[in-house]
Amino acid sequence: MEGHALKNDSIIIAGYYGFGNAGDELILLAIIQKLRHDHPFCRIIVLSRNPEQTKHEFGVDAVNRWRPWQWISPLLHGDRFILGGGGLLQESTGPWNHFYYLSLLLLAKLSGCQTEVYRIGVDPIRAAFNRFWTRWILNHFADTISVRDEISNQALQIGRASCRE
Repeated sequence: MEGHALKNDSIIIAGYYGFGNAGDELILLAIIQKLRHDHPFCRIIVLSRNPEQTKHEFGVDAVNRWRPWQWISPLLHGDRFILGGGGLLQESTGPWNHFYYLSLLLLAKLSGCQTEVYRIGVDPIRAAFNRFWTRWILNHFADTISVRDEISNQALQIGRASCRE
């Protein structure tokens, strides 16, 4: 998470937050701590399944990830969008993970945000549409990409120099 200059001091974070998964909540904590260190006055907005709990536990603003009318305004006025942490791009829990998370990345970029895919985990991508959608979105709408491990890097195989562990 390099230090990007911020216009409105607003950063939106999306991932698997607010579901009570300790690993994902620790990832969110690490992202928030890094952002507060690099940008002490930034406004952090998290897309969460449980916005009230996320606000309370992390001291950030949070909106319901299932209600687009709550997060579209932050995207339109935000400076930076971070998709990340954890194994977000996987097909084992259903066919919609790739579409949901990558659509958020697309919308953030179209809204004028700097976009970052941060330390993401990617399982092997078997479905043809998911392979296409993942490659297209990451190649055209992600400003920076980092993966959590070599397996994720191999699953993407997008040939971007910015993809690193």
